[in-house]
Amino acid sequence: MKLYGEKKRGNKSFEIQDLTIACNIDELDKLIYYLSYARVILAGAKYHDHDDVIKAGEDKLICHRHYRDWDKNWKEKDSDIIVVTSFKPIFKENGEVEWVDIEND
Repeated sequence: MKLYGEKKRGNKSFEIQDLTIACNIDELDKLIYYLSYARVILAGAKYHDHDDVIKAGEDKLICHRHYRDWDKNWKEKDSDIIVVTSFKPIFKENGEVEWVDIEND
């Protein structure tokens, strides 16, 4: 797992060593629920053609999900959490393709 940060109103991401989540218990519960939801959606993204797929190619499939899109109460001043997963194709002899989790670059 790699963690990336982004400055407010900036588009340049940078890798970070540590991540601090400052929240109350209700917010923590909400975050856990979101991550569980994102896991289900992103695990299925490799089988579907929808908005989560941000890059598709013969060698890699990259999918993502934003917290801001999931939380109807999200405000511009709030932090966003973007979960990114990558898959690579394994081509089987019978012609089927199996998408396998790989480490993000």
